[in-house]
Amino acid sequence: MSFEQSFDVLVIGSGLAGQTAALRAASLGASTCLVTDGPLFSGSSFSTATWGLGMVSELPSADRRGPESLFKALCDVGMDMNTPEVSQTLVERSSDALSFLSSNGVTFLEPKSPEQREYVACFDHSVRAWRGFEGLKQRQALARALQQHRVTVLTNVSVLSLLRDDEGRVAGALLLSSDEPLSTLHKTVQPLFVRSSATIVATGGYGALFERHLCSDSCQGIGHSLALDAGADLVNLEFVQLMQGMPSPLGAIVFNEKLYRHTSFVSKEGADAFASSGISREDVKDALECHSWHGPYTTRLQSHVIDETLDAARLAGSPCLARYDEEILGPQAPEFIRTYLSWLKTARGIDPRTPEEVGMYAHSCNGGIKIDSQARTCVDGLFACGECAGGVHGADRIGGLASVAATTFGLVAGEQATGGAVASSDNSVAYPTSPLLVSDMTPQVLDEIRIQLDRSCMVNRDAPSLQGALATLNNLESDLMASSRELTPEDVRCASQDELKCLSLVTTKRHRLQTARAVITACLNRAESRGPHHRTDSPLTDASQARQKPISKTCL
Repeated sequence: MSFEQSFDVLVIGSGLAGQTAALRAASLGASTCLVTDGPLFSGSSFSTATWGLGMVSELPSADRRGPESLFKALCDVGMDMNTPEVSQTLVERSSDALSFLSSNGVTFLEPKSPEQREYVACFDHSVRAWRGFEGLKQRQALARALQQHRVTVLTNVSVLSLLRDDEGRVAGALLLSSDEPLSTLHKTVQPLFVRSSATIVATGGYGALFERHLCSDSCQGIGHSLALDAGADLVNLEFVQLMQGMPSPLGAIVFNEKLYRHTSFVSKEGADAFASSGISREDVKDALECHSWHGPYTTRLQSHVIDETLDAARLAGSPCLARYDEEILGPQAPEFIRTYLSWLKTARGIDPRTPEEVGMYAHSCNGGIKIDSQARTCVDGLFACGECAGGVHGADRIGGLASVAATTFGLVAGEQATGGAVASSDNSVAYPTSPLLVSDMTPQVLDEIRIQLDRSCMVNRDAPSLQGALATLNNLESDLMASSRELTPEDVRCASQDELKCLSLVTTKRHRLQTARAVITACLNRAESRGPHHRTDSPLTDASQARQKPISKTCL
């Protein structure tokens, strides 16, 4: 592999958003390179934490500006934290995006009984067009499409920094390419400068920075930090979807919300989980019914008492068990529930008749790198799509729109990156936007980040715990920076294998720290409770704070 390569479009991330962006750019004639830090299908779109992904879009006959429209529901659920023109693009282009995937060999599940309430998406109230995406079953089709469109795919690649040209445009990235997964000890790495006219960040969310998470382990916010270093803004980081999950031998899995109204929650001794908290049976019944319309935790609905009670039991060291009602385990169960329970037993080896432990986990992120309706950031040459992009959703997110947004803005980013690309000369100077660090100090940064986020940024948040967590991570970053020395691009060219491996390790730690600090800062800046952001010291929603609060490099 040569030390430098050039492409029209560079896509960072190989989830559904990244693959759609790469396929669209290549289909329009752009030379396209897709890079990923793991194997090709390592994004949350292809996670095994649930049976698959539900995708919702507006019905063809719907009034797209009417009171029952998907756009109106998205804004209401988002509590005005979304960017309206970005959300409008999602509604208007989603059918195009799903059709584009279909044209590239992807097949979707179609419900036999789409009118059943189980197909109404989380937080929504109307039946929409629904499709099911089974990531594991679509890998072959997508791999074939990437090959047919001649997309250059580089796996086991660590992105150290984006590159900026003399005019301030993002002009590619500095990578470390490995012959083995980057987590292994025995590997050979080499630096690679990839020049590109346009760069698309599609690196997923930051949920894996939490110890308890239901997303892919690759979702560690690296792209958010890369974008910050390049001058982009982050928005809505405080709105993290938190959901009940169940531990399993293969990793935690989502507790399906459609089962709340068919479930009893008990202590390990068999006592009702809510009785000791003084919540009446009638209130519990109403809250469970409410929760059966949505999975994620939110402060704005009465279902919040379910999650807060169950999480308090977990924090006290006595997690509760979910016990399904007998009536839902037979053939009379709704289609959606039968599908889920069948997957639970066949794919994960969990017998639905056996009570299972539940607990709160970080699931997905509603905020990220701020984009406009064309998937552009505020930095020329830099685009973002998928879970790492912010502004599409608001405080709460309608279920089935994360995967649709990944596909839609992957399509839009691929088009815009190709159409608006400005060619840069291979002879022009390209500057790294992130420091290239090596250090003899190698603290367990990820472990400490997870401890601090789990303590301060789960269901209950308050200023003292957030300030303490931020101080801890600030000190950790200061120590890391003080013990490090910075390499120049020329140093990287001549570096030894040991230096390159150290460079990868230290730079990745810094990116994780920077994103975690940004998340905590966002939680501190929003001194109110809104959607999944619950400030126990500011428990009410404050109308004066009904606006986005962007985070830039200068905020940290």
